[in-house]
Amino acid sequence: MDVSFYTLARGFKSPRYVIIASLLESRDKLRAKAKGLIDQVGQLNRENQQLLDRNRELNERLAQASQQSAALKQQRDEAVRSVNLPHDPPVGIHGYGANMISLGVNLGMSVGFRGAARAIRIFYDSFGLHQETTPSHDSICNWSKRLGVASMKQSRERLQSSQKRAILVDHSCQKRSGS
Repeated sequence: MDVSFYTLARGFKSPRYVIIASLLESRDKLRAKAKGLIDQVGQLNRENQQLLDRNRELNERLAQASQQSAALKQQRDEAVRSVNLPHDPPVGIHGYGANMISLGVNLGMSVGFRGAARAIRIFYDSFGLHQETTPSHDSICNWSKRLGVASMKQSRERLQSSQKRAILVDHSCQKRSGS
């Protein structure tokens, strides 16, 4: 059976002013605690607003970065698609066209045969032409030698008319030993 608070209060011997003071003190403590909690809620709301603003700012920056990234990717793709080498059909059995042979020989005269092969490979790699084959330094060396033979044949008449003589050793018709 429940007993009411009024019945229990009659059993206390304290004067009323002590009870009232105790209740007022309790009310002041609760009011101070509530004020502290209200201040804490206000502080948390300000921090939450600052975090929401920061989050909004970061999301805007992320959206801008995504747009810039998409634009740069599109520019890169357009640049890769725009790299079209001119049609250069193979000459004879060389496997390379006249433009590539000319490029290889001219680079070979400037930077050497191995350097020319590396330079062509670097050029192709920078433009994403990984599937294209590039000539080796041996091919560029052989082209240079054949170019020398061809220029000598073209100027044969000039050499024959003058008193000078030239000896030409053709490297392509050497016999292998043991055959």
